[in-house]
Amino acid sequence: MLTLRQRHYLLAIADTGSFAMAARPANVSQPTLSRQVRGLEERVGVRLVERSTTGAVLTPISRSIVATARRMLSDARDIIALAGGASDSRAGTLKLGTTPTLGSYLLSPIIAELHRTAPRLRLHVCEGIPTNRCSNSREGTLMSCWGRCR
Repeated sequence: MLTLRQRHYLLAIADTGSFAMAARPANVSQPTLSRQVRGLEERVGVRLVERSTTGAVLTPISRSIVATARRMLSDARDIIALAGGASDSRAGTLKLGTTPTLGSYLLSPIIAELHRTAPRLRLHVCEGIPTNRCSNSREGTLMSCWGRCR
């Protein structure tokens, strides 16, 4: 299995054209980076980088691998961001049902404060007859409802 770290190193070489220059942003020594890329080459069974005294040049197959590796690393960052957002209880969507009378008067300052303190929280307010809001709540289309729900 190719590691995300190995893919990151290959991208650093693709971006810099040099093992030494790629090692700096990757926060590793040049020999460590070189060993990791060599291990990656052994794993896939093809040469990915042509090494020379003037730098490093990607082989044709590694250019295709680099394009896929960029997408994969981007997807990995997206997964981490999604997981981080899920751990924030003040992120996501909150659906709230209210009566027209209460919603107009009481929710404005509450909504303003929520926007200030929880900018990643999306709030959907639905005004309507309490019995309809209660049935929506039981169906799972609202997370909360004002009034009595039976």
